[in-house]
This record gives sequence, C-alpha cells and structure tokens, in this order.
Amino acid sequence: MVCMPDFKNHQMLFLSVDIAGAPTPDEPSPFTRESLSSLLQDHFEIVSEREGQPPHDEGRDCSIRILAQKKVRATPVLSEKQILEAYETHISQTVPVMDGGCGFTRGRQ
Repeated sequence: MVCMPDFKNHQMLFLSVDIAGAPTPDEPSPFTRESLSSLLQDHFEIVSEREGQPPHDEGRDCSIRILAQKKVRATPVLSEKQILEAYETHISQTVPVMDGGCGFTRGRQ
C-alpha cells in the first residue's frame, strides 16, 4: 500500500492498494474493495477512484487508486457560560470540613 497524505493544505489522502488474492504471512487479510471502502467511509469522502490497475505485489488480483478528502466535521464549541455554571454547581456541593484540628479543608457534603 502506498499512502501519501497532504492533510496540511487540502486534507487529501492518496491510496494505492492491492486488492484480493491469497493471504500471505505479511498480509494475512488482503483488502477487498468493500473492506477498503468500509475503512475510509467514516472519515473520508472519495473524490476519485481508479480500479483494475496492475497490482504492486505478486499474488494480488489488481490494485485500486483512491483520492479522498477528509470529511469536515463541526467541532463542538465550549460555552463559557456552561463551563462557569458547571464549576459553580461543583463548588456549591463542596462545603468546608474540619480536618481533625489543623484547619479547614474543602470536601463534599
């Protein structure tokens, strides 16, 4: 498998992967077209695909070339108000407790 990522600029990924063939000691589970698609589908959108290319290694049926782009996902934004409210709730559940005569410590009710 040849993998040349360019995540900095366009978040693109180029794959050239051998498909099918008999298992070998260094590749006991050869990729199928379906297993490769399944691996990519959650994080990448396939931009172009060329099937039926010559394999990179003996014993494989063919290779596939895929150009994929990383899917854009919205990152959840933390709200200052929600963080402050959670902190204040936590603090309100904590009361001063005597630590055995040496002074006050903070502890839960």
